[in-house]
Amino acid sequence: MKVAVVCVCPDSKQRAHLALVWPTWEAYARRHSLALFVLDHSRRPADPYWGKYFALEDAALSGFDAVLVLDNDIVINPQSPSILEGWSGERVLIADEGEQCTWSQEDVRRYFAYYELPVPPPPAALRMFNTGVLAYTREHLRLFRDVYERWSAWRHAGRTDARARDAFKYANDQPHVGLALQSSGLAQPLDMKFNRLWWRWWQDYGRRSEWPFKIYAKSSAILARWLPPALSRRLAVPGLRHIDRALAENYFLHFAGSKSPLLLLAHRSSHGAPSVRRPSTAP
Repeated sequence: MKVAVVCVCPDSKQRAHLALVWPTWEAYARRHSLALFVLDHSRRPADPYWGKYFALEDAALSGFDAVLVLDNDIVINPQSPSILEGWSGERVLIADEGEQCTWSQEDVRRYFAYYELPVPPPPAALRMFNTGVLAYTREHLRLFRDVYERWSAWRHAGRTDARARDAFKYANDQPHVGLALQSSGLAQPLDMKFNRLWWRWWQDYGRRSEWPFKIYAKSSAILARWLPPALSRRLAVPGLRHIDRALAENYFLHFAGSKSPLLLLAHRSSHGAPSVRRPSTAP
């Protein structure tokens, strides 16, 4: 099975974040002999969050059987084992976010209820998947298309005011895809270390508030515009030590929610923005 690592980055801001983590992706790809692709458009341009599920429709990936799709805010441990080890391609590789949290089954059911999704009654166990790390084959495209069509019909049903009040709810792909995968039996849960949420690790590490670190990371980035590089790097060292510790304990570190800690990575050794691998035909 021929697998490519893919990131869908439709705009320059996303590619700027990707540039900060790109050296770790290159190291991982070299270690496991994987091709890297960055697509500068979504296969569902009206709903860009959904682009990751249809990367294999792209002409640039016509020679591949499967893709490992990563969000642009993931740092990879250079010693990470292959995430594809033992994967046959029959099911979709995806991480159970609930393994990192203390949510009860009732909490998970309320989560799906918020998105107006029907769930199986107890004693069926429910998972809350995070789609930031996702591996699938061409065989799974039909399921993704079906889920997308159902979501689109729900998204555009007469809810103009509700959509305006809660845009994220009506744009969020994750609960719809996650429930469909477990309902169909096509989800293969990953080791939590392959999609460790940074802010969850930060809280588990010391039960600390997120805000001090967010303020510190953003302030460091702002001060770097005026301070000498050597001093800027010195300010970034404490934060980078925490990131290094988290990365040493995990394989893929995911900066979901707030990407401010990624700014600290700019103080690492030189890095360059990834070149975009465009398809040979127009999207």
